[in-house]
Amino acid sequence: MTISFDWLIFEALPVIGILRGYGMQEVENIVRHSAKGGLRNIEITMNSENAAALIRLAKERAEGKMNVGAGTVCSLGDLDEALSAGATFIVTPIVNADVIGSCNKAHIPVIPGAFTPTEIYQAWQLGADMVKLFPANRFGPEYLKDIRGPLDRIKLVPNRHATNAKSTSGADRLPHNVFGPHSVFGSAVSGLVDPPTHSAMALAVRSKCR
Repeated sequence: MTISFDWLIFEALPVIGILRGYGMQEVENIVRHSAKGGLRNIEITMNSENAAALIRLAKERAEGKMNVGAGTVCSLGDLDEALSAGATFIVTPIVNADVIGSCNKAHIPVIPGAFTPTEIYQAWQLGADMVKLFPANRFGPEYLKDIRGPLDRIKLVPNRHATNAKSTSGADRLPHNVFGPHSVFGSAVSGLVDPPTHSAMALAVRSKCR
């Protein structure tokens, strides 16, 4: 059964957990416990070993309760592999017009990575559903606020590593129309026993899309 991207699920907690370089058992554990903890958006990076198989596994274990996408999609080849595996959204670290255009034609949400105002605007003009501010941890929340001044209509997803509640110090300072961080799981996820809380996963998101 094909499951498409669910915007209601995304907006309930607009945080994307990145899974890069994990094995099958680890991904299975992460998806199971993430679902219990409330995280609803998972991204498998295409530079992970057996990425397509991991996407299929994550979708199976998510049982339609999570959005499972593909990240580090840098080419049309990556995109074809990700979509064939069932990815319901696409994240890229770059602005690739061909990838964005193909996602638009397939009605697949695409979140390209960009850093400068010019790159961000270009990605939006090409058809990005949201733009990943990458790397977002270089200048902090003030840079994000500066970007949001003139580009307030663009939906931004900051990218930063977040493994515990201490990483959420800037959460309350995120400007309007900025989604929660696009966050990388910590290295100890394979040993998860208890379901992680929202804050432990990334942060308690205060700013949602209106």
